[in-house]
Amino acid sequence: MFGYRLYFLNGAGHITSSDEFMASTDHAAIELAEERRANQSAELWQGKRRIIVFEGRAATGLTLFSE
Repeated sequence: MFGYRLYFLNGAGHITSSDEFMASTDHAAIELAEERRANQSAELWQGKRRIIVFEGRAATGLTLFSE
């Protein structure tokens, strides 16, 4: 299991709050984040690695970040 942090963003792209959780894979973390964000804009991070940026609507055609 790995630790992930979901940062919730306001309309200006600033962090308003965050939610920490554990998941076994990036894919599982994305699914959990999608449920938790309730169509709010957010970024999902695992440590220093940004996994995905969610716009303020249901996710479709996502582009994952990798380093």
